[in-house]
Amino acid sequence: MRNNQFSGFRSLKKDLITCLQMTIIFGVIFSLIFQQFNTKGIVYSFLIAGMFSFGLGLGNGFINYYLNTKWDWISQTKQRVSSGIIGTILYTVPIILGINYITWYVLGNNDPSLFFKGTNLYIHIFYILLSLGVSTFLHAKDFMVNWKLAMTNESTKQEIVAKTETAKFESLKSQLDPHFLFNSLNVLTSLIGENPYQAEKFTTKLSKVYRYVLEQRNKDLIPLMQEIKFANTYMELLGMRFEDAVKFEIPTSVSDDNLKIVPLSLQLLLENALKHNVVSSSKPLTVRIYEQGSYLIIENNINPKEAIGKGTRVGLRNIADRYGLISDKNVIIENDHKIFKVSIPLLIKTNNTMYSENLENSKYILVGSHMDSVPLGGNFDGLAGVLAGFLILSYISKNKINLSLPLKVVALRGEESAWYGRNYIGSKSIFGLLTKEDLNATHRKTGEKLSKAMQNCGVDLNKIRSATSLINKESIELFIELHIEQGPILVDRNWPAAIVTGIRGNNRHHNIICKGSAGHSGTIPRYLRNAQQVKSFR
Repeated sequence: MRNNQFSGFRSLKKDLITCLQMTIIFGVIFSLIFQQFNTKGIVYSFLIAGMFSFGLGLGNGFINYYLNTKWDWISQTKQRVSSGIIGTILYTVPIILGINYITWYVLGNNDPSLFFKGTNLYIHIFYILLSLGVSTFLHAKDFMVNWKLAMTNESTKQEIVAKTETAKFESLKSQLDPHFLFNSLNVLTSLIGENPYQAEKFTTKLSKVYRYVLEQRNKDLIPLMQEIKFANTYMELLGMRFEDAVKFEIPTSVSDDNLKIVPLSLQLLLENALKHNVVSSSKPLTVRIYEQGSYLIIENNINPKEAIGKGTRVGLRNIADRYGLISDKNVIIENDHKIFKVSIPLLIKTNNTMYSENLENSKYILVGSHMDSVPLGGNFDGLAGVLAGFLILSYISKNKINLSLPLKVVALRGEESAWYGRNYIGSKSIFGLLTKEDLNATHRKTGEKLSKAMQNCGVDLNKIRSATSLINKESIELFIELHIEQGPILVDRNWPAAIVTGIRGNNRHHNIICKGSAGHSGTIPRYLRNAQQVKSFR
């Protein structure tokens, strides 16, 4: 209330100064026009100018102020202009006539009956038109002031948006360092030969990590519990890579389900701890994550790498900048050379300046394939297409390449599912085509329903059962799938790669006898086929 009163007083003061200036200007003009050069004439001239300036200026100023509270100049221009014209005419005409009457009858001692006769009528019209012209100027000035203010506010908003997006971009460049991806692929390569089961688990967790990054990267805030679950998966992945060299303590629950956090901030801090410290069995890296008051604490022991040099602190600065754009709370960083601790604010709601972006309806390029395979299909059957997408993203980020369209990666499961006798489970789920019968299909060995298995993987079955598309297929400008050929054509023709011109559909038949050698469907021409092997499947 006090601020409003102060603002109103300041506006009134400004209007009074403007009216005084107009009084001086028009007082001089009236003195020159009517040749009033004596003291009495000059006083009369300035008195009349004052009545016009203050009577019209303050009155129209009040009308402007009132109309501005009712209609906005920018979004409601038509209503504001029409009301301004009507209000100005209804106010100006009687005020002008009143001032002229005072001038004619009170100050001039003239006959009131002649007020609207002869040249007096034209004088009234002249003053009315002059006053309306001045009023129009004041309204136009008010419009320009408000338009400039609106443009300034829009510019400020865009600046906030730009800063937010810049912070997001810089943060994304720090997310999932390319070295992490390459190291993970090296681990995966070694596991495939040594322990295929462990390799499958590693691939699944790696897929979850990258899927999470792609899903959450454009969000301002996400539930704290969701980020903690991701951090747990991420640390399990690191544990499979470093074994007993990494120890971590992550909570299984949160104090309030409404608490939110900047997405991927935990991953960045965990990767930062891994980057700057020695990680070995003799010097294990210990990470603790816990709540303390209104903050989430991430702390780790310090075993600094000797050759790491002085850190740039870009990652920490990105987190601080992103919180600074959506909250008044600050990120707290503490280092006593034994424990490195970062306290990030836990939020429930953000400032009004927070900007939320929805890119779902924007065009993008989609790269990916399926994660599963078939007997004799090879470990990198469709997985090669998924990894290719991640490698492309890493290359783009590392080399700071700007694409004309965003690029997203998709990893599908159950496309060639021999377990449930259903094909294209992943893609059907995305486009809302998975039926009730599909969800009730049972595992050929365990008897577990497909719906149960999907639920265990974290799938929102309500969305699946609603039969609605999870993505806007119209937004997919181009889909690229790199795939390993499961046939001899490329080898026969000595081609390193080829582009397919079509793809055959897939139907399931549960009672069929196949004779011949195993080969990928539809890829082997007849001249390369043989009947060396005969297999039956029932």
